[in-house]
Amino acid sequence: MTKRVWMLRHGERVDVTNFDTWEKHKRFPVNRYDSPITIRGELQGKLSGEEILKNQNVENIKYCYCSPFTRTIDTALEAIEEIEKHTGHKILIRIEYALYEIPSVNLGWPVFGHNVLNIKDGKIVLATDVYLDEDMTLENIYKRWNRRVTYFDTEYEPMSTFEENKYISSDIIKNFNRPIEIYNTIIEKEKVNTSDILLVTHGMTITSILSSIYGNIISKTSNDYKFSGGNTCCLVGIEINNNKPTVFYTPSIDHWKKTLK
Repeated sequence: MTKRVWMLRHGERVDVTNFDTWEKHKRFPVNRYDSPITIRGELQGKLSGEEILKNQNVENIKYCYCSPFTRTIDTALEAIEEIEKHTGHKILIRIEYALYEIPSVNLGWPVFGHNVLNIKDGKIVLATDVYLDEDMTLENIYKRWNRRVTYFDTEYEPMSTFEENKYISSDIIKNFNRPIEIYNTIIEKEKVNTSDILLVTHGMTITSILSSIYGNIISKTSNDYKFSGGNTCCLVGIEINNNKPTVFYTPSIDHWKKTLK
C-alpha cells in the first residue's frame, strides 16, 4: 500500500515582517511566541492548498495534523478551505502538540526566537518560559476559532498533551526527536487506513522529520533546506511504499514565485 504525506510550513509571520505590529497585537502580552500570519501568509496558505490539489486526489486526505500555534492553524485553515472551495471535500484538523516549533539554542532572545537559554542576573540560565499558554488548550482553541470549528476534529485526543509541551524544554535532543516520534506514530496509526495525510507545522520541525527520513542532517546550506524550512509555506510531499519513504514532490519554481511575491 502506498501512502502520501504532505508537510506544509506555516505562512509568513507578523513578528518577522513587522515586530512593532506584533508588539501591539492582543496575543503578544499573553504569548510572545504565538505570532499570527500576515495577509500574505493567508494567501500563501491558499496557494499551497491549490498546489496540493494539483498534485493529489484530495479526497484521499481525511485529516490535517497541525501544531497548536496560531500561525499553523491559520495556514491550515486557509489551505483546507481552498481545497473545499474547489472540490467540496472537507479535511478536518487534528491538533497535535508535539508538532510544535522546536526551540533553538541562541544567547539572548532574537526578535522571533524560541530559545532554551536566557539571561538572568547577568548569567546564562535555562529558559523556563511558558511555551503553550492556556489559550492553546483544545477547549480554548475551539473557542478561538469558533466560527470555523467545523474544520476541527473535536473528538481527537492528541498523542502528546498540552501539559507535556507547556514549557520550553532545555533538552535539545528531546526537542528534535519528539516531532519525529509523533510523525512515526501518526504513520503507524494511519497504516490501517487508505487515507493520505497532511501535516501543517514549522520549518525546523519539517527539517527534523526529513533528516530522519533521509538518514542525515539537513543543514541550512543544503538544497533540501529550501523546501523544508528555508521559506514560509514551504511544501514537501513524501510517498511511503512498503515502509520506504521517498520525496515525490518539492515546490515548482512557479509556486515559489506566487508564494514569495
